[in-house]
Amino acid sequence: MIISWNTTRQCNLQCRHCYRDAGERDRDELSAQEGRLLLAEIARAGFR
Repeated sequence: MIISWNTTRQCNLQCRHCYRDAGERDRDELSAQEGRLLLAEIARAGFR
């Protein structure tokens, strides 16, 4: 199994090839601390 995580939409590069429609940060994005907790949980589940 592969886990793919787009950590943020906040970006000002506006690359033509980007599928994320990046720009403003989503209001429901995880904080840095929440992201670290999620990564720890993923590691405990056995993903490497």
